[in-house]
Amino acid sequence: MARMPFRFSLTPFLLLLSFSLGGPAAPAQAVNADALVPVVQGAFKKCGRTLALNDALSRAARDVLLGKELQPAIKAQQFAVFRAEEWELTFHGNTTWAANTLARQCSKLGDMRQYGLSTDGQKLVVIVAQEASVDLTHKARWLAEFLTLTNRARAQARTCGDRRLNAAGPLRWDSRLEVAAQGHVQAMIRLNFRGHVNPQTGSEPWQRAQAAGFRGGVGENLAYGMLTPQDAVSELLRSPAHCENLMDSRWKLFGASVANGTAATLFPTYWAQVFGAP
Repeated sequence: MARMPFRFSLTPFLLLLSFSLGGPAAPAQAVNADALVPVVQGAFKKCGRTLALNDALSRAARDVLLGKELQPAIKAQQFAVFRAEEWELTFHGNTTWAANTLARQCSKLGDMRQYGLSTDGQKLVVIVAQEASVDLTHKARWLAEFLTLTNRARAQARTCGDRRLNAAGPLRWDSRLEVAAQGHVQAMIRLNFRGHVNPQTGSEPWQRAQAAGFRGGVGENLAYGMLTPQDAVSELLRSPAHCENLMDSRWKLFGASVANGTAATLFPTYWAQVFGAP
């Protein structure tokens, strides 16, 4: 039984940025958070965007208003963040100024989909964020794209670290390797670990594939924190060891899985590639 080296990717993308914007000198009548919701939504609309109000982000904005840093404020609310930005505006209750100021931040919205806000009537904190989760209603499409992108990468000769590797042939989907990948992803989430050896059972990739009915050589790549197959493949190609594994011409078959973690897990998302040599 051939046992191949296993590879895993460690670090999810996380970007947190903060901006503090001074407001008008003349104070106006204080307003509460409910009154500011249409103001903020109107500013997003001027940017051509519609973001959903999120209670956890509003609680995080409240904590930032009280002096907490952005990252721990979001983490305390168990919001799995992929990317977030924060604006602190001293607006003295002047909602027109606040709306116009936020509308000038359109370029920073990127792929943000949710927001939260908090105010004391004089200062306003707005947090916009992209949640670190994969839309699993499209899981079959994501996995098909994962294979397509992997094959596209293999179709080109490339340098992995200090090794120049030739192009490799396309992989074919194998349902047995998919079962092995899915089982390991779910185990990493349930047992809250990362890596190729299950700490509870001691199983390795080739053993999981064998349990699913596959008898050939096996390799495995793992990536964490990515939101799309493109992100996952790009991350793996940046790592010399994962790149070599992905480009290995011995592999002919492919299975994969993706799942979201929980607020308690090491990572917000988990991706697995399992390669097979019949």
